[in-house]
Amino acid sequence: MTARIQACSSVALAAAIGAVAWRGPMWVLSSVIFIPALAYLQTTRTACFAVIAAYYAASSWEMIPVLQSGPWLSGSHSLSSIVFALAILVLTSPWTVLWTEDPKWKPIRTLYALVVSVIPPVGLVGWDTPIMAAGVLFPGMKWIGLVITLLIPTLLLTPIRITAATALAATSLLANSAYMPATPIPGWTAANLPHSLATDKFTQLTENLEAIKQTLSEKPDQVLIFPESTIPRWNQATKLYSDSVLHTLAQQQRLALVGTTFPIPGSNEQHNGAVLLGTEGDEVKFTQRVPVPLAMWNPFKKDGFRLCLNCPGTIQIAKHRAAVLICYEQLLPWTHLHSTLESPTVLIGMSSSEWTRQSSISRTQSLCMRTCGRLFRLPVLFATKE
Repeated sequence: MTARIQACSSVALAAAIGAVAWRGPMWVLSSVIFIPALAYLQTTRTACFAVIAAYYAASSWEMIPVLQSGPWLSGSHSLSSIVFALAILVLTSPWTVLWTEDPKWKPIRTLYALVVSVIPPVGLVGWDTPIMAAGVLFPGMKWIGLVITLLIPTLLLTPIRITAATALAATSLLANSAYMPATPIPGWTAANLPHSLATDKFTQLTENLEAIKQTLSEKPDQVLIFPESTIPRWNQATKLYSDSVLHTLAQQQRLALVGTTFPIPGSNEQHNGAVLLGTEGDEVKFTQRVPVPLAMWNPFKKDGFRLCLNCPGTIQIAKHRAAVLICYEQLLPWTHLHSTLESPTVLIGMSSSEWTRQSSISRTQSLCMRTCGRLFRLPVLFATKE
């Protein structure tokens, strides 16, 4: 009975942390780092699974209405619930499989599970992962802060847990006390655009190009960042139709990073991404690495958006190397870390929020961007559709 009460209490606590941490102030996010230890303190594999599942379900349940409202699953609530349940099973799988009842192996197994939950293939649905707390706990400490964060659950399951917790708390306090936010880049700005009510791509393109022209006339900045899918599809025809914007950028020697999609020659698939306009010669393209699984990237179909794990995570814009994360990628630790390996000097987020406006997912995306920016001390620009 005592074990059952402990398990039920742990499940309730995990659900509470999941429900609050990703929707409250940034400092509350630090609580998610206790989830792995809480799960591996359980005396049965079933209880461990229940704790992790409760956490992920509470943190991300809004995915169900978002999937239902989008065009991907034909508005089916039951199908959206099934897809969500499959995602929860994937997220819980490393924790459940690697769980052990042997106390000597629990610390190292926790570390293994945490790492597996971040890297592909599990990392392709690795949202709300506990290591996103690194930027809150150890701002400015970069990779050292990340490694310490990875070790926290392990240390909390060892006999020296009290000493370790004291040292970690002191380190976190010192890091936060000494942290100085990154200086914004002068002349760079993110321009949010209104949602288009038009249903056809041509009208959306026309409206968004007018919005870009208006932004260029109102903002004197040298580099402007526009949201995901600002230009629905980039090809020779839309390039010609955008000639007035390209002329203005070239004449004023300004740059604009604009969200769009690209057709893949010889295929029915396409890339989601962005195009850098205003450069001399051909425009520079950036490809999204991880479109939304099943909704945008579906390995069982020959159309849709292509997964591109080996695509670059950064793009050169003027004198800066920009890490660009588009929509769903902002939720995944793997895409953040993959981009950071390329030594960026600025972090850029682009999203559409067309299907997430009625949820807290857009706020979670912003939170992930800001905590990553804090960890690596990078300025953050975030462009979305309002």
